[in-house]
Amino acid sequence: GFETISIALDAASEDVFDRVRGKIRGNRFTWPRTLSAIEESREVFGWNYTHIIVGLGERDRDLYNIMRYMKGIDVGTALFAYTPIPSPNAPAEGPPDIVRYHTIQLMRHLIYMDVSPFKPEFADSGKLISLGIDHERLMDHLDTWHIPQAFMTSGCPECTRPYYNERPQGPMYNYPYIPERDIAEGILNDMKAKGVI
Repeated sequence: GFETISIALDAASEDVFDRVRGKIRGNRFTWPRTLSAIEESREVFGWNYTHIIVGLGERDRDLYNIMRYMKGIDVGTALFAYTPIPSPNAPAEGPPDIVRYHTIQLMRHLIYMDVSPFKPEFADSGKLISLGIDHERLMDHLDTWHIPQAFMTSGCPECTRPYYNERPQGPMYNYPYIPERDIAEGILNDMKAKGVI
Protein backbone atom coordinates (compact mmCIF):
# COMPACT_ATOMS: atom_id res chain seq x y z
CA GLY A 1 0.00 0.00 0.00
CA PHE A 2 2.98 2.34 -0.02
CA GLU A 3 2.82 5.15 -2.56
CA THR A 4 5.83 7.21 -1.54
CA ILE A 5 8.85 6.58 0.63
CA SER A 6 11.38 9.09 1.87
CA ILE A 7 14.77 8.17 3.30
CA ALA A 8 16.39 11.21 4.85
CA LEU A 9 19.99 11.81 3.92
CA ASP A 10 19.87 15.17 5.75
CA ALA A 11 23.51 16.02 5.02
CA ALA A 12 24.84 17.14 1.63
CA SER A 13 28.26 15.49 2.03
CA GLU A 14 29.85 12.53 3.77
CA ASP A 15 31.85 14.63 6.25
CA VAL A 16 28.72 16.51 7.37
CA PHE A 17 26.77 13.24 7.50
CA ASP A 18 29.36 11.66 9.79
CA ARG A 19 29.25 14.70 12.07
CA VAL A 20 25.48 15.06 12.38
CA ARG A 21 24.13 11.52 11.87
CA GLY A 22 26.93 8.99 11.65
CA LYS A 23 29.97 7.68 13.45
CA ILE A 24 31.00 10.93 15.13
CA ARG A 25 27.56 10.90 16.80
CA GLY A 26 28.03 7.27 17.80
CA ASN A 27 25.41 6.02 15.34
CA ARG A 28 25.57 3.05 12.99
CA PHE A 29 24.41 5.09 9.97
CA THR A 30 26.93 5.57 7.18
CA TRP A 31 26.87 7.75 4.07
CA PRO A 32 27.42 4.84 1.63
CA ARG A 33 24.74 2.66 3.23
CA THR A 34 22.19 5.48 3.34
CA LEU A 35 22.83 6.33 -0.33
CA SER A 36 22.48 2.65 -1.14
CA ALA A 37 19.16 2.45 0.73
CA ILE A 38 17.87 5.45 -1.24
CA GLU A 39 18.93 3.81 -4.52
CA GLU A 40 17.41 0.45 -3.53
CA SER A 41 14.11 2.04 -2.53
CA ARG A 42 14.04 3.79 -5.90
CA GLU A 43 14.35 0.37 -7.56
CA VAL A 44 11.42 -0.96 -5.50
CA PHE A 45 9.04 2.01 -5.49
CA GLY A 46 9.95 3.71 -8.76
CA TRP A 47 9.99 7.18 -7.22
CA ASN A 48 11.03 8.34 -3.81
CA TYR A 49 12.41 11.29 -1.90
CA THR A 50 15.27 12.24 0.33
CA HIS A 51 15.57 15.20 2.68
CA ILE A 52 18.50 17.59 2.71
CA ILE A 53 18.95 20.13 5.51
CA VAL A 54 20.62 23.41 4.55
CA GLY A 55 22.70 25.02 7.28
CA LEU A 56 24.63 22.11 8.80
CA GLY A 57 28.00 23.46 7.69
CA GLU A 58 27.89 22.07 4.15
CA ARG A 59 29.35 23.74 1.08
CA ASP A 60 27.05 25.10 -1.63
CA ARG A 61 28.89 22.92 -4.17
CA ASP A 62 27.97 19.84 -2.09
CA LEU A 63 24.31 20.82 -2.19
CA TYR A 64 24.47 21.23 -5.97
CA ASN A 65 26.24 17.91 -6.46
CA ILE A 66 23.90 15.86 -4.25
CA MET A 67 20.80 17.37 -5.85
CA ARG A 68 22.17 16.69 -9.34
CA TYR A 69 22.95 13.13 -8.30
CA MET A 70 19.45 12.58 -6.87
CA LYS A 71 17.83 14.02 -9.98
CA GLY A 72 19.99 11.68 -12.07
CA ILE A 73 18.63 8.60 -10.28
CA ASP A 74 15.02 9.90 -10.27
CA VAL A 75 14.90 10.67 -6.56
CA GLY A 76 13.16 13.84 -5.40
CA THR A 77 14.92 16.18 -3.02
CA ALA A 78 13.05 17.95 -0.23
CA LEU A 79 14.90 20.90 1.28
CA PHE A 80 14.65 22.07 4.87
CA ALA A 81 16.42 24.88 6.68
CA TYR A 82 18.40 23.94 9.77
CA THR A 83 16.34 24.88 12.80
CA PRO A 84 18.45 24.95 15.97
CA ILE A 85 16.99 23.66 19.21
CA PRO A 86 18.64 24.13 22.58
CA SER A 87 21.11 21.27 22.97
CA PRO A 88 24.71 20.95 24.15
CA ASN A 89 25.49 19.05 20.92
CA ALA A 90 23.74 21.45 18.51
CA PRO A 91 25.90 23.39 16.04
CA ALA A 92 26.59 26.94 17.20
CA GLU A 93 25.22 28.44 13.98
CA GLY A 94 21.64 29.53 13.67
CA PRO A 95 19.37 28.93 10.70
CA PRO A 96 20.87 29.58 7.26
CA ASP A 97 20.80 33.02 5.71
CA ILE A 98 17.38 33.38 4.10
CA VAL A 99 18.73 34.57 0.71
CA ARG A 100 21.21 31.69 0.61
CA TYR A 101 18.41 29.24 1.38
CA HIS A 102 16.12 30.65 -1.32
CA THR A 103 19.03 30.50 -3.77
CA ILE A 104 19.54 26.80 -2.98
CA GLN A 105 15.78 26.26 -3.44
CA LEU A 106 15.96 27.93 -6.84
CA MET A 107 19.01 25.85 -7.74
CA ARG A 108 17.08 22.70 -6.85
CA HIS A 109 14.10 23.85 -8.92
CA LEU A 110 16.23 24.60 -11.99
CA ILE A 111 17.91 21.19 -11.70
CA TYR A 112 14.62 19.32 -11.54
CA MET A 113 13.05 21.47 -14.29
CA ASP A 114 16.02 20.64 -16.58
CA VAL A 115 16.61 24.32 -17.30
CA SER A 116 19.49 24.81 -19.74
CA PRO A 117 21.97 26.42 -19.94
CA PHE A 118 22.38 26.51 -16.20
CA LYS A 119 25.82 26.12 -14.72
CA PRO A 120 26.52 27.47 -11.23
CA GLU A 121 29.96 28.82 -10.40
CA PHE A 122 31.66 28.09 -7.08
CA ALA A 123 34.68 29.49 -5.28
CA ASP A 124 37.49 27.13 -4.25
CA SER A 125 35.87 27.07 -0.80
CA GLY A 126 32.70 25.59 -2.35
CA LYS A 127 30.66 28.77 -1.82
CA LEU A 128 28.28 29.70 -4.62
CA ILE A 129 29.50 32.68 -6.65
CA SER A 130 26.78 32.68 -9.29
CA LEU A 131 23.83 30.51 -10.26
CA GLY A 132 24.97 30.84 -13.86
CA ILE A 133 21.70 32.31 -14.99
CA ASP A 134 20.84 35.98 -15.05
CA HIS A 135 18.10 37.88 -13.25
CA GLU A 136 16.39 39.05 -16.44
CA ARG A 137 16.11 35.53 -17.85
CA LEU A 138 14.57 34.29 -14.61
CA MET A 139 12.10 37.19 -14.60
CA ASP A 140 11.19 36.44 -18.24
CA HIS A 141 10.49 32.82 -17.34
CA LEU A 142 8.74 33.34 -14.00
CA ASP A 143 5.63 31.61 -15.33
CA THR A 144 7.03 29.20 -17.93
CA TRP A 145 9.51 27.74 -15.41
CA HIS A 146 7.02 27.97 -12.51
CA ILE A 147 9.60 29.92 -10.48
CA PRO A 148 7.26 30.75 -7.53
CA GLN A 149 6.93 27.00 -6.85
CA ALA A 150 10.67 26.83 -6.16
CA PHE A 151 10.05 28.46 -2.78
CA MET A 152 7.34 26.07 -1.60
CA THR A 153 7.76 23.22 0.84
CA SER A 154 9.24 20.45 -1.30
CA GLY A 155 9.00 16.71 -0.83
CA CYS A 156 6.22 14.20 -0.56
CA PRO A 157 2.93 15.22 -2.17
CA GLU A 158 0.45 16.75 0.27
CA CYS A 159 3.13 17.08 2.97
CA THR A 160 1.37 17.57 6.32
CA ARG A 161 4.10 19.70 7.88
CA PRO A 162 4.18 22.84 5.76
CA TYR A 163 5.64 24.99 8.56
CA TYR A 164 8.30 22.43 9.44
CA ASN A 165 11.16 24.86 9.89
CA GLU A 166 9.64 28.31 10.26
CA ARG A 167 7.06 30.17 12.25
CA PRO A 168 3.93 31.16 10.31
CA GLN A 169 4.81 34.83 10.90
CA GLY A 170 8.15 34.33 9.09
CA PRO A 171 10.70 34.55 7.83
CA MET A 172 9.39 32.10 5.28
CA TYR A 173 11.97 29.54 4.25
CA ASN A 174 9.38 27.22 2.69
CA TYR A 175 6.00 28.59 1.66
CA PRO A 176 3.15 26.14 2.35
CA TYR A 177 1.44 27.39 -0.82
CA ILE A 178 2.54 28.77 -4.19
CA PRO A 179 3.69 32.28 -3.31
CA GLU A 180 2.29 35.22 -5.21
CA ARG A 181 4.25 36.46 -8.20
CA ASP A 182 5.36 39.63 -6.36
CA ILE A 183 6.82 37.52 -3.52
CA ALA A 184 8.83 35.45 -6.02
CA GLU A 185 9.99 38.63 -7.75
CA GLY A 186 11.10 40.05 -4.39
CA ILE A 187 13.08 36.88 -3.63
CA LEU A 188 14.79 37.08 -7.03
CA ASN A 189 15.57 40.75 -6.44
CA ASP A 190 17.19 39.84 -3.10
CA MET A 191 19.35 37.29 -4.94
CA LYS A 192 20.30 39.93 -7.52
CA ALA A 193 21.30 42.30 -4.71
CA LYS A 194 23.56 39.55 -3.31
CA GLY A 195 25.11 39.09 -6.75
CA VAL A 196 24.26 35.41 -7.27
CA ILE A 197 21.96 36.04 -10.26
